[in-house]
Amino acid sequence: MLNKIKYFLCTFLVSLGAQAQVTIPNTFTSGSSVSSSQMNANFGAVATAINNLAARVSKLEGVITAADIVGTYTVSGLQVELNQNHIAHYTYAGTAVFAANGNFTLTTTATGQQYNTLSETATVFSGSGGNTSTDTSTWALIGSTVSIGGVFNYKVADAGKLLILANSSIVAPTPSEPQSSVLLMFTRQ
Repeated sequence: MLNKIKYFLCTFLVSLGAQAQVTIPNTFTSGSSVSSSQMNANFGAVATAINNLAARVSKLEGVITAADIVGTYTVSGLQVELNQNHIAHYTYAGTAVFAANGNFTLTTTATGQQYNTLSETATVFSGSGGNTSTDTSTWALIGSTVSIGGVFNYKVADAGKLLILANSSIVAPTPSEPQSSVLLMFTRQ
C-alpha cells in the first residue's frame, strides 16, 4: 500500500512539476521508515503549489481585483474622424498611472493630420502633431471593466496587464461634429 501511495505521489508531482516549480521538503528511499510529519510536510508543499496555480488560473480567467490594476501602463492608440468638413487621423503614445486610491493620470502625445474637405485641393493637410496633454480623473473596477471618470470603459485582459478601449460613434451628434473611431490600449510596464 505504501508503494502505491509513493507511486501516486511521484506521478502527481512529476506532472505538477511540468506546470510549476514545487519544492518537496522530504525524499524517501526504499526500505526507510516514513513519519507522518514528513508525509504531511510533502502533502502541504503540494497543496500550496496547487493553491498558487489555482490563483494564477483564476486571474487569467478574468477574476481580478482593483489591486491587480494598480500600476503604470504604456499607452498607444489610434483615432480616425470623419465629418462634412474634414477627415483626420491621430496616433497617441504615453503613460497611464492607476493609483491604489482610485486616482488616474494620463499623459499622452498626439500626432496626426487633418484634411479639409471644403478645400479645392486634395493635398492640403495641416498637422496637429506633437500635442502633449496630461489628464487626471478617477477610476474604478466594475466586473471585468475599468471605468475612468465614469465615462470611458476599458475591457481588462491578461489578468489586468492589458486594458482596451474600442469605441466608434456611427452617427455624429451634429453634422459639424465628426464620426469617430478610437482604439486605445494600456499595457502594463
